Amino acid sequence: MGQAKNRGTLEERMAQSLAAKRKAAETLGLVERSLDEVREEYGVPAGAPFLGYIVHLPETDECLASFKNDAHATARHWTRDPGLAMRFDHFPDAHSLAREGREIVVGLFETDTQFLVAEVL
Repeated sequence: MGQAKNRGTLEERMAQSLAAKRKAAETLGLVERSLDEVREEYGVPAGAPFLGYIVHLPETDECLASFKNDAHATARHWTRDPGLAMRFDHFPDAHSLAREGREIVVGLFETDTQFLVAEVL
């Protein structure tokens, strides 16, 4: 437990983690777009809060609700309700669970009447 102090303050460690995630996204060739660009492209109202990134399965229009991986099995549960999907604060975290060629990472927004998903790449 004392080793955390050797790695810096909580704020410094959080900044290091965010920098590592951005570097991982760049390594994957991903281009970061601003939320304003996404809102404009998909017509998301300016007042709709961004709730995070989710993993979307376009073929069946479902979202990843839970994920469990252990030594014996990997389990993925899906939901048609984006409001019940697993949410990630950072794109690379969601991207690490998306299976290439099958699933995509989208942004989740909420209006007064519905949830909206929008491609962020």
